[in-house]
Parts: sequence; structure tokens; C-alpha cells
Amino acid sequence: MIERDYKIKKEKIKKGGTFNDSPLKVTLGEMRRLYEENPQLAIRGRHFVKELDKYCAEELRKRLGIPVKDKDEYIKFDYSLYGAYKPKTVDVALVSPEAGILALISSKAPVRSINANLDTLCEGLIGDATNIHDKFPTLVFGFLCLLPKEEFSDNPERINFQKMINVLRQITGRKDPKEMSGKYERAALIVVDFKKNPPQISEEIPNKNEESDVRIEGFFDELVQIFKDRNRFIKF
Repeated sequence: MIERDYKIKKEKIKKGGTFNDSPLKVTLGEMRRLYEENPQLAIRGRHFVKELDKYCAEELRKRLGIPVKDKDEYIKFDYSLYGAYKPKTVDVALVSPEAGILALISSKAPVRSINANLDTLCEGLIGDATNIHDKFPTLVFGFLCLLPKEEFSDNPERINFQKMINVLRQITGRKDPKEMSGKYERAALIVVDFKKNPPQISEEIPNKNEESDVRIEGFFDELVQIFKDRNRFIKF
């Protein structure tokens, strides 16, 4: 029954029945503003990607029903923990004072030299998931990557989006804690045209029909559903 209910909810998510992109558009607008205001500080100071982290935290909070007044108690940024093989700092963590670490979201938003760093990024993704899940097999771990439609560079290279999509599709969808530890419960890619004002989310990359499993529309709903299935007695 649980599996059937999950499939029904997943199908609803694929059809775009529950995703409101307005908060994401506000976040993307703020990311664009920060970069235009001070490109070096936005990127090197991580102010750019921090906006994405705040967006992830708020989407988790709303879906889990955590009161605004309690969010700092349960949601942590730059959370450090010891994995199975090495320490790791994760961008967003859901932590209970009683139950400990419950869920994590890692985010990336590279804007320059993207193709040159894709292999390293993809290898690191698998290593991070393995490090976490080998120690915490039931922990819900999500990965969200934001890429610009065009690099922030005077001589932008054509970005190999399909390579990232192919990797994400191999490491997403870990619904059972017994599955391979190097996978994420959910991974997603957002491609954004920051040259537009306001920034525009790509409707074509990833493909809505063939690659919906790594689009943003179902990312938070599926993460939260898996979390609820594994943590039926946790209330906020």
C-alpha cells in the first residue's frame, strides 16, 4: 500500500500538480542582483549559492510543517558531521534535538569553467553520498545543482548539460535504505538564463517528459515523502 501511494504521489508530482515556482523565481532574481552588484563577492564569498541554500531550507520547512518560530531549532546551514570515512559539511540539514540528523541537502551553483570541473563534481557527488549513507543508511539526502544557461564569462564555453543530466539520473531515486549508498534520495538540475531579467528557468533542460526524474518540480515533494515514510513518528 505504501509503495502504491508513493507511485500515485510521484505521478502527480511529474504532472506538475504541486510545484509553485514563485519562491524560486524570487531567489533567482536575488542571485542575479548579488552577482551584478559584486561578482567576486557573490561567487568567492558564496553569497550567490547561499541564496539557493535559503530557498531549499524554506521549501523543506513549509512541506514539513515546521513553524517559522522553530525553524532555527530544526534547520541548520553549513552543518558539520562525521561520515563513515571523513568529516563533511553539508549546506542544509534537518536536525532534531531528540532524533539527531534526519535529512540533508547539498547544493552547487558553478558559473565558470563548468565543463572543466564536471568530472570532479560528478565524482565528488558519489563520494559524498557514500560517505553519508554508509554511516546513516536511512538518512534522506538530496542534491540540487543550478547551472547557468550560459557561463558567466567573456568567452563562455558551450556547457555539457547532458553529461550532468546523465550522471544525476544514475544517482537519484534511492527510495530504499538498502539501495546503493552512493545514490541520493533525490537529485535535481535547474538550468537558468540569468541574462534575462527576471531570470528564466529552462523548460527544455532537463527535458520535462523524458528527464522529469531530475527536474526541480518533484525534488522537494519526493524528498519529503521519503522522509515521512521513514520517519512516521517524528512530528514538528
